[in-house]
Amino acid sequence: MDHAQELRLELLYRAVTSTKPDQLTRPFPSAFDNDGEKQFAALLAALESDSADVVSWLSTLQPVIKLASPSLYDELQQQTGKASYPVTPTHVFTVHQPDSAKKQRFEQAKATYGSLLAYHGSGTECWHSIIGHGFVGHLNRSD
Repeated sequence: MDHAQELRLELLYRAVTSTKPDQLTRPFPSAFDNDGEKQFAALLAALESDSADVVSWLSTLQPVIKLASPSLYDELQQQTGKASYPVTPTHVFTVHQPDSAKKQRFEQAKATYGSLLAYHGSGTECWHSIIGHGFVGHLNRSD
């Protein structure tokens, strides 16, 4: 299992063990959905055993998470300024959105309005849903 897969597993684990698992485990693996009732205990057991089924399902999700060069962190700090506290990450990940209508809308908005680089400080339990649905969208999804 590579570092990006380990990260996906950890983010899903944090969502399942959070105080709001129903909201934060979107998207949710269909193998653990029993007629609309999410089987959190079974999913948690699968996550704790690094189930190949869960790893396989996570590998199908979009966008894709990839391990990046640690030098990317230095580049980001040059663009945004140094952190106010000492930080030296051991891993740097990037999120890649495949060509899609969502990506095209983003590129059109970027061309019209420009873009900026920003940091987001959500808790780790939120990131499974944020990566799947975006920063605001993860709270509004019903799937």
